[in-house]
Amino acid sequence: MYVPGPLEGLPSKRLIVFADRDGRLTPLATPAGPYEHVRASRDGTRLVLGSDDGKEANVSVSLDLSRATSPAG
Repeated sequence: MYVPGPLEGLPSKRLIVFADRDGRLTPLATPAGPYEHVRASRDGTRLVLGSDDGKEANVSVSLDLSRATSPAG
């Protein structure tokens, strides 16, 4: 899992993508957001996403990965 975007500075909109061992990226069907601290469950089926837009911090639990990948296009 890889979250592209700046490491420091003001919050920005980031996309969440899977990166396979060959470097191919598969975007998740989630809106861009100020994500940080993305973690996968041990069984690899769910994500926990932290976000902080500078005004409010949130934690989204249980993003179902079986439904989250975008179709290849």
